[in-house]
Amino acid sequence: MPVADALAAVPPCEVPGDRLPETVLAAIQAAGLWKLWVPRRHAGLEASLPEALQLFEAAGCVDGSLGFALAIGTGGGLFAAWLPHASAEQIFRPDNALIAGSGAPSGTARIAGDDCLVDGHWRYASLIHSATWVTANTQPDNGEEMLAVAVPVASVAIENTWDVHALAGTDSQDFRMHGVRVPRSHTFRLSARPRIDTTLYRFDFMALAAAAFASVAVGIARGALAAIDGQAAGGATAGGTLAARVTRATGTQRAAWQLLDTCVRSAWATLDSQNALSDAQVRQVHLAAVQATRLSVEAVDMLAAVAGMRLLERRDRFSQCWRDVHAVAQHTLVSVVREAELGG
Repeated sequence: MPVADALAAVPPCEVPGDRLPETVLAAIQAAGLWKLWVPRRHAGLEASLPEALQLFEAAGCVDGSLGFALAIGTGGGLFAAWLPHASAEQIFRPDNALIAGSGAPSGTARIAGDDCLVDGHWRYASLIHSATWVTANTQPDNGEEMLAVAVPVASVAIENTWDVHALAGTDSQDFRMHGVRVPRSHTFRLSARPRIDTTLYRFDFMALAAAAFASVAVGIARGALAAIDGQAAGGATAGGTLAARVTRATGTQRAAWQLLDTCVRSAWATLDSQNALSDAQVRQVHLAAVQATRLSVEAVDMLAAVAGMRLLERRDRFSQCWRDVHAVAQHTLVSVVREAELGG
């Protein structure tokens, strides 16, 4: 099934609590979407970044939690390119393979021969109740740079801390490890050169992740436009007619997608023919992701200003989009703080 068409197999997504419905999770697995970025040699799709962003945007339009969960859940598949072959086969070959994890290095690893003993507390591990393995970043006690570890989900203690008003269905819980023994063969460093040296795995990880999150924001904005369209029959408001605002917001949302898509496609084409992107090109992709996220928020806020009391309703579709797009924009990789750091 082509990746661009795979979302059609996923049933309607109405998130009642802190997890995606089992029917949705099962359909994602059946379509092979959790393996979007797993290498082909490990039974994955190894989809291109431009193709993946189309999927995340479409999923975000359906539901913000669905889009963000797909972007996060598929991202774990990238790690197969850094793990030793046998470890990658063990973790990613099964049909139900799904990685949850946390990027903050909020744990320690005490090196003990061919193993390391891991302790720590990590936050925001999306999809952890559905995951088969968990990854976590640690600081080794031997002074080496940050080390990522991969452990079976049964090795961690899940803390059900996810109680939020936005992106509620992502199941982004905390987890802990205490004295968990991890073989060095189940550790990796993203700063190292990947074992599988194809275009996808040569793409800067942080810029790739930022682009993925931005595509979800753009999709949520498109969903917000669809949700409020029934109100756009006209009628004067303090900020002009709602119809006029829908027109402006549509232009802003489309500009966000064009900015992101054009920049990523250009970078992908360059990287496909070369071994690496320049620092300036990586920065350009990351900045485009931040700016596309900001434009998506602006588009939804244009509509929120005249949405009336429906904005206060927890189960209103537009209200959910408004909350979700602001939540995506709080992620450190696409936040206004990151924009300032990039010089945007």
